[in-house]
Amino acid sequence: EAADKVLRDRDYVALKATMDELDAEETEVHATIEAPVTAREVADALSDMSRLFSNAEPRTQQRIANALFKRVEVLGPLHVWVQPSDEAEAEGWASAMHGEFERKVRSYGRGERI
Repeated sequence: EAADKVLRDRDYVALKATMDELDAEETEVHATIEAPVTAREVADALSDMSRLFSNAEPRTQQRIANALFKRVEVLGPLHVWVQPSDEAEAEGWASAMHGEFERKVRSYGRGERI
């Protein structure tokens, strides 16, 4: 009797069609998800960061800085302390920078520093 009630009350054709649609959507989503980047790939990309940054337009430089750094403190004309963003840290910042790094400081005009 219970089995008869289930068969009467359930539209298994509609259920199967809905489940097939959901399976197709899930397959499509999984196909568009890119494989995660490895820490080594990030480290390799970050090791060339100074050239990438130098060649970028000012707006792109700002976007790069915003993506990489959570906090930046200028400690003087030659020293800057940066705290990497959580994303940069998670994707291999420490590995790429080997803990600390130096950037050559260029002076312009009356001694302004960049």
